[in-house]
Amino acid sequence: MPGARSSQGGAAAAAAFGVAGPSHAAAGLSPGASSSSSVHFSISESDILKAILEYLEMKGLHITQLSLERETGVINGDYSDDLLFLRQLIIDGQWDNALDFVEPLKHLENFDFRGFRYNITKYKFFELLCIKLEPGPMHDNDFAVEELVECLKDLEHIAPSPEDYRQLCAMLTLPKLSDHDMLKHWNPSSARIECINKVRPLISAFLPPPSTTAQVRNSAVNDRMVSLLVKGIFYEACVDYCQSQAIGDSRGIESGPIPSSSLLSTRPRLAPTDLSLISWLEIVGREQFAMPFQQKSLDFRIDPLKKPKLEAQWTEQILAAPIKPGGAFPHAMVPTGKSGALKFTEKMMSQSLNFMPNTVGMGGSMTGSIFPPPNRVHPMSQSTAPSIGFSITPHTASANGNESLMQQSALIENLFEKSVHTKSSRPGGTDQEKYHIFYLSKNNNCVAPQVIAPVMAQSFNGQMGGDGGTGIARRQLDEITRRSLPPSSQRQSSLPPVPELSTPGMFYSTPMTQSRLFQEFASRQLPRHILPMYDQRMQQQQHMQPMQQMDYVNAPPLGYAPQSSPQPQTARPVSMVPQSEAYPPQPQSARPLSYPPSSTSGMPVQFVPVCRYEDSQAIRAVAFHPTGRFFAIGTNSKQLHICRYPDVRKHRSSEAPRTPEVLLSRPKQHRGSVYCLGFNPTGELLATGSNDKSLRLMAFNAEACKIGAEMELNVHDGTVRDVIFLDDQSSTRSSVLVSGGAGSCHLHLSDCNSGQTFSALRGHTAPILGLYTWASSGGNQFVSCSQDKTIRFWDIRQSTPTNVIAPGGKISNAPVTSVCVDPSGALLVSGHEDASVTMFDIGGGRVLQTFRPHADEVRTVRFSNAAYYLLSASYDRRIVITDMRGDLMNPLMYLPVAEHTDKVIQCRWHPYDFSFLSTSADRSAVLWALPTPTYQ
Repeated sequence: MPGARSSQGGAAAAAAFGVAGPSHAAAGLSPGASSSSSVHFSISESDILKAILEYLEMKGLHITQLSLERETGVINGDYSDDLLFLRQLIIDGQWDNALDFVEPLKHLENFDFRGFRYNITKYKFFELLCIKLEPGPMHDNDFAVEELVECLKDLEHIAPSPEDYRQLCAMLTLPKLSDHDMLKHWNPSSARIECINKVRPLISAFLPPPSTTAQVRNSAVNDRMVSLLVKGIFYEACVDYCQSQAIGDSRGIESGPIPSSSLLSTRPRLAPTDLSLISWLEIVGREQFAMPFQQKSLDFRIDPLKKPKLEAQWTEQILAAPIKPGGAFPHAMVPTGKSGALKFTEKMMSQSLNFMPNTVGMGGSMTGSIFPPPNRVHPMSQSTAPSIGFSITPHTASANGNESLMQQSALIENLFEKSVHTKSSRPGGTDQEKYHIFYLSKNNNCVAPQVIAPVMAQSFNGQMGGDGGTGIARRQLDEITRRSLPPSSQRQSSLPPVPELSTPGMFYSTPMTQSRLFQEFASRQLPRHILPMYDQRMQQQQHMQPMQQMDYVNAPPLGYAPQSSPQPQTARPVSMVPQSEAYPPQPQSARPLSYPPSSTSGMPVQFVPVCRYEDSQAIRAVAFHPTGRFFAIGTNSKQLHICRYPDVRKHRSSEAPRTPEVLLSRPKQHRGSVYCLGFNPTGELLATGSNDKSLRLMAFNAEACKIGAEMELNVHDGTVRDVIFLDDQSSTRSSVLVSGGAGSCHLHLSDCNSGQTFSALRGHTAPILGLYTWASSGGNQFVSCSQDKTIRFWDIRQSTPTNVIAPGGKISNAPVTSVCVDPSGALLVSGHEDASVTMFDIGGGRVLQTFRPHADEVRTVRFSNAAYYLLSASYDRRIVITDMRGDLMNPLMYLPVAEHTDKVIQCRWHPYDFSFLSTSADRSAVLWALPTPTYQ
């Protein structure tokens, strides 16, 4: 800086930068310089908050923005009182009150009231749709459907074009709101702020400007907080540079006054020495400021933060009574009830009151109430309570494996996030008890989801009868969809307006109370407060059905076409013909998921083929050695091959798949096709099964990759379809081979030491298609699935199954082709011939959800090594991965990751790496792995 080493020399520098030295007078002050030794400066905390609020809004962090506004009562922006009040109505979700507030202006010339009403109604529609689609107690609620149809009827007349209206109707077919391309990061807070930004230009010109008598509201603009931060960093750099000049620090002088440290560099708190540059500037002569200098250009950027995808039950946020800073405008002026928000909550409350036993004089006791205490759970099991989610604990083998698993998880999560083919399941639910939301405020009658109590349907059915209008709503919704979407799409609903409850509130003496708009708005609100709570329309609700959810007992599984008969039918899968992206198909009973084209050119492969073995006939069976060093392939051409597992990390996605290194080959393993094979947990034994009805049990030497002693077992009278090994700890038998298949459909248990079959388990009545055991089974439990549509749990110490899962209700009425259990033994997943995958809570004895990630028969379901992901393969030629992290009762993300040119028959995960083997009728066995990440 010019003059840093002027004639004042070290004395000036010492005085300027906090070093002991002469006073300002001794150093000599320039003319006009202040001689004060202290600087008085203050900043309003509200101004700091406004700068933060501006930054949050610019970055789209609206949840945090609105939370900060509510906690502090500070709002950034120069709003008139009327506009500020309207803004708060929208932020609080008071959609109808927002329309009422501007209604006196609708006849003004040039005011686009239709556009204003369209935006308000559209964003209200989004919230109602979120409540309808989101899993939970409010899912597909009848009263929400009624109000949803009200919105649709209104939108039909005020939408800018028929196409806009059709697009809104098409959203009814989404499994969840965030599946829409424009709403991937939707949340209520951001949507309400977006609505404000859209309606503000329509209304601001017709509202009075801020009053001259009102306090001037300064606001942060032009990214004020970032601007101050950058200038502050440069100021610190200038101070450091001047200090370097003063003390002769050559390194600091060479670096110049350019920021070199990060924003969060460790520095002392604000102190008087930070004013040293100001003190020095005061004594610099005016001639120094007249010297020419070169203007620098600023190349500044902010490294963006990758925001996580939020997972939440947005219904709770939509329906919850908002936090209000007491006495602060405009919050205090907004009606305290929900009368202008979602009216169906009030309708639910009125039914709660109708069913509520009279507890007056009972000390508030709820002993006789049909509502059970909210914190008490039935002693059967917490896992059976519908309001409690279900998740599995990931299984990790070692601490060293955790880092690798986290890296794998990050890679696959990136695939899920970036792929356009990522879909989500539609939880079918369980035999859920009907739910009722009841909340009675101490000061006013409003509704909020503070208490969610299960109420059995029988309790309501005994007191109420008839359709009550809810059937009308759903029929109208169906009609709206049929009118607005292609003929292949069905499903929608409507009802008369829901009566509003009162809007009590205390009005404070503020300039807002003098607003003409607000006075008219308040005058329209207060008379309703005086009206009796139960008018004639409310009494009619006594004959209405309580809020209902879909009858999951009689409803066909997801993806099925509706049947004309009301009785349960054996449903058939819906045709998976690709539909228009703008108008996905919508069956009446459920929302099927859309699928990418099934042609090999229609879906980009997410995993890459590392190596491929090709044969003259179809390949059925594969298995990894427990060490992961080898994998075995069994073919229809009667061959068995043992191959070396390659280092998949060295493979580049641009490379063509290699032929695997075959270490051992047996061209005549069986007299027929090899249908199944597997290693025992130690890798010392290998077994194969065939359609020649025989089993072959072999000793395997992993060090030399050779087969030793072997024996043939002929205990089956049909094709052997699957084999597994058990380490029986309850007897002298160290290893047990379990085999099952066609013929008599018996499960045969053989001692691997003696080769003797010691038990035949009976129960299945059709060919056994799959067997599975899990880590926590104790070495004596396994599960089987069959063409007879049942899943049976077995303990080899018993002759009968310990549990049977039979078709009916929510269980698919299709043959079970594959089954697996997570390592903890808590969750069972089954694949079915009707293209469905079902998740079953073993401890709770309930179906968590059924979904269809495929378009044809599912042949394999398997958990990854840590149970983070589920692998499924199908005759539709695709292999799909489903994300199993989190609550399994919520929608699950799934993604097609690989594809064959013909039916996929079997898939198996590598025991440690994030790779898998697949076999296919296209006569190939392929090893798939994630592409090696490239870092930029």
